[in-house]
Amino acid sequence: MNLSVLKLSISLIISLFLGGCLSEGAGPQIDNSELIAKRISYPEGPYGKESGEVIQPLSFIAPTGETYGLDDIYKDQFNQVLLVTTSAEWCTACIKEQGTLNELYNEYKDRGLEVMVTLFQDLNFEPATAELAARWQERYELDFPVVADPEDPSVFSPYYDVSLTPMVMLIDLNTMKIFYVTQGFDEDQVRGLIETSLPKKLKPRAYPSEPYGTALGRVIQPLEFINSDQSVFNTTSIYEDLSKKLLLVTTSAEWCTACIKEQPTLQSMYEEYKDAGLEIMVSLFQDRDFEPATAELAQRWIDKYNLDFIVVADPTDPSKFSPYYDVSLTPMVMLIDLQNMSINYLTQGFDEDQVRGLIEAGLGLTQ
Repeated sequence: MNLSVLKLSISLIISLFLGGCLSEGAGPQIDNSELIAKRISYPEGPYGKESGEVIQPLSFIAPTGETYGLDDIYKDQFNQVLLVTTSAEWCTACIKEQGTLNELYNEYKDRGLEVMVTLFQDLNFEPATAELAARWQERYELDFPVVADPEDPSVFSPYYDVSLTPMVMLIDLNTMKIFYVTQGFDEDQVRGLIETSLPKKLKPRAYPSEPYGTALGRVIQPLEFINSDQSVFNTTSIYEDLSKKLLLVTTSAEWCTACIKEQPTLQSMYEEYKDAGLEIMVSLFQDRDFEPATAELAQRWIDKYNLDFIVVADPTDPSKFSPYYDVSLTPMVMLIDLQNMSINYLTQGFDEDQVRGLIEAGLGLTQ
């Protein structure tokens, strides 16, 4: 494909996709009956450093050396409350609290708690590094993000007296407002605020209502298929998985040589982009004898091509995707924005470069 055409396609897709403490509050008032809200743009300022004020989108360094900040945590709409603490390798009080932080994280993560430790100095009082963050996370077996704050003075120094580390802060991730900030770690107080600030159980998003369509830009209706274990699979389950942002769907048949050829590429894409929010689903509609697909065919396909993503059988005749494209020109390739279930790309045949470019645009990985 011509590079300018590809860039134009990507820009069009992007436009479719974007469519006893220092200070303490009562915590965010969360209505447990509400569905999880969609969050796109980090709240604008004015920013502040005290309870009730919006915290600016601070950035740190992940153990991998990449930038990781509050904006990344905000964008994960599953997260509801952030517990952030400051630490230093020389700080004995900080070391003592790591086990408790991990316990809190594992107790409340399913209700929307995120925890982040920010390290600002090593044993020699030198600025923290990515290597220190990795070492800290491994040493204390932490399941949540640990980041380095290499700034001097540290990024959080305006928020508290650094000589009285650790700082402990709670942030409402729906508004990015600080509702608790103190020095020292009072487990009972922190636990009580977390307990009252989180919903009892996070509810999934409500699937978009009709009208549904089969063309680019339209919301796709929920579709049912058959899993390899004979159970029913509904595409609403992908929508309800809040870790997923983009769905790549392809249709396949056992007789389709073009479909067979693309399976390793699909697996490679899945491995490359799954952590960024990509899900892939292959829908099989016929076997080699042109008979309707079965659960056994789905399992055989998974085993034969060593696939880790979703493979389902579509035994209906005509196939469920037949209204979306000319089945004689299989494979169909479709990209669906899982924020609103709208079809953002729909074509026949598999253009790897184009699909990869659109995936990176849809997941926000392009510069």
